[in-house]
Amino acid sequence: MAKIYAALSLVMAQLLLGNHGLQLRFADRARWQSGMGALEAIELPTARGVLRIAVDQQGAVLLPFRSAAGRFRYHSAADVLAGRLPADSLRGRVVLLGTTAPGLLDLRVTPVGEAFPGVEVHANLLAGLLDGHMLHSPADTPVLEAGLLLIVGIGLLLGFPRVSPHGAVALALLALMLVTSLNLVAWAVAHLVLPMASGLVLVAAMLALHLFFGAYLEFRARRRLAGVVWPIRSA
Repeated sequence: MAKIYAALSLVMAQLLLGNHGLQLRFADRARWQSGMGALEAIELPTARGVLRIAVDQQGAVLLPFRSAAGRFRYHSAADVLAGRLPADSLRGRVVLLGTTAPGLLDLRVTPVGEAFPGVEVHANLLAGLLDGHMLHSPADTPVLEAGLLLIVGIGLLLGFPRVSPHGAVALALLALMLVTSLNLVAWAVAHLVLPMASGLVLVAAMLALHLFFGAYLEFRARRRLAGVVWPIRSA
């Protein structure tokens, strides 16, 4: 039988929060599905309540990186073993043992650095678990994305014909600000990771098509007018 092993940072968070065990939460199973629903969260009971950690179907989470490598304090293991550190340097601290040397093959490529120590990956995840700042992408992200694209697309489709070219550019900029603001608010307030590129591309593409067809129709109208109006020569 296959066994489930928790990540180092998850086990450390469990111990630091009281070691009350952890529970796996699965989504409700649809009628046409067999077996149990997909894994959607891991719950850690604590003295302050239940810490809910949203995960994907593989049990993975989005890492809440604080900054580039070096955000946490490092001490040499040799100095610790030799007793060269101040007596209170590790008192009351959460200590992770790991390597940073390139030859030991524990450097990871991350969005905040090309050579990020694996031990600091665990440190970032542990810090996010302890302070409750965990990012996640909702299971219904495609539905939310489609709804946003539909609203923005219909709004621009109805608004562009009613304004001048300069007004169309202003309307597109307003739509870009709206899409960006909604994404940033979801990130900062609800810790949600939502796609933003599709909305920005939609606004830019609709503006480009509107300006192109507007210029094309104006060009055709001028040619038609030039074919109808004959120049008047003075006698």
